[in-house]
Amino acid sequence: MLGFSIPFLLTEHVLQTRVADTFYGAHYGYYATLLYTFFVADPLRGGLQFTVLVIAWIHAMIGLRFWLRLKPWYERWQPILYAFALLMPTFAILGFLEGGSQVMTHGRGSGLGRAALGRTIRGQRRRTGAFLDQMVVWVRYGFLAALLAVLGARLARWRWERRRGVLRMTYPSGRVVQIVRGVSVLEASRMAGIPHASVCGGRGRCSTCRIKIEGAKEEIPPAASEEVKVLRRVGAAPDVRLACQLRPHGDLRVTPLLPATAQARDGFRRPGYLQGAERRSRSLFADLRSFTQLSEQKLPYDLVFLLNRYFAEMGHAVEAAGGRIDKFIGDGVMALFGLDTGVEAGAARRSPPPGTWPSAWRLSIARWSHDISEPLRIGIGIHTGPAIVGEMGYGTAVSITAVGDSVNTASRIESLTKTYACQLVVSEAVVLRAGIDLGRCTTARDRNPRPRSSGSWCARSPAPGSARAGA
Repeated sequence: MLGFSIPFLLTEHVLQTRVADTFYGAHYGYYATLLYTFFVADPLRGGLQFTVLVIAWIHAMIGLRFWLRLKPWYERWQPILYAFALLMPTFAILGFLEGGSQVMTHGRGSGLGRAALGRTIRGQRRRTGAFLDQMVVWVRYGFLAALLAVLGARLARWRWERRRGVLRMTYPSGRVVQIVRGVSVLEASRMAGIPHASVCGGRGRCSTCRIKIEGAKEEIPPAASEEVKVLRRVGAAPDVRLACQLRPHGDLRVTPLLPATAQARDGFRRPGYLQGAERRSRSLFADLRSFTQLSEQKLPYDLVFLLNRYFAEMGHAVEAAGGRIDKFIGDGVMALFGLDTGVEAGAARRSPPPGTWPSAWRLSIARWSHDISEPLRIGIGIHTGPAIVGEMGYGTAVSITAVGDSVNTASRIESLTKTYACQLVVSEAVVLRAGIDLGRCTTARDRNPRPRSSGSWCARSPAPGSARAGA
């Protein structure tokens, strides 16, 4: 609406200045003359000019934001750009008001000056006459008629296409939307009221509207060069297209790949495994000991505060080791390592020895001694193996996670910390890849295995699901 209103509101200004000056020699190009017109001779035109300035600037800033927010650097520079967007029109309006004030002061202080400006305005009006006023009306009518003609033509085409037959698009929810040929998938979603991400507004730039398609190949037109460029940028699979660019020729089943709340950063290039891949990764599970008893002694606010500090410490430790937090489950933590660099590279370059984790944890807990009656204890289990990795979930609860036997094994290994009264249990597969010396570890397969103290992290035991494991 802002964009359509600009030509309508600006018509009078253009015809009464540039056209009058070029074809009638009205000399409206003098700024003082314009200011006198806006502030003294015709304040209504001044108010209209002020309104169109604000509308045009807001419209321009909306367009710039839609364009720039697709850039990776936009979030960092947005505060500065916002300051510019706010101050620029403010200074322009202040200059406009200051110029008008000076013209009005000049007119009041000098009757001759005011009379001269008045004669100039009246002379220009006589030269331009009523013809330009009539032209303003007709140009505005023509503009509105053009808009109505476009809308009428689209409606007529829609009715004609429906007589030739409709296409059916099926969404994951089972809903079927009928469209005519020439309508894009994104347009179909909007017409049916189905939420569909599109940060760039359907211009084929952000890739957030991308979909997975199923249908006859002959009914799916090939992607244009611009669409191909965007799909390559995000590393899309062969059966992925942009909903704003795909205009099917036949029935199609579509699955949006991003939630309707997707942001611009979701359209940047991301690892291919997010769409689903089998990768060898390390899974870590950590759990607080005796947390139920602690929660019964704490107020809800204190409990939430303590948990958030615990999660922060675990998050820092995981990130320092080159991993990423997968999820928080109650008082438990699941983390993944080696998704981007591989297990061997991660173990060799970034991950600290697992035995240092309980020590770092005790140092962190020492700072909380005044908040809890007894030291907090944790149990950590780590295992490595192949797992299915991808972006899974629904709506706002979508995250990168892993599933498979290796993940379940890591969870069961974590439960062994209770059996051996220790803080860390890792599988032998992890130990071998990390190059840790097991010579100083006790052996649970001895005839009389004796659990280590709570401060110990080293014991050896067969892990669930594996023939041989170390801890």
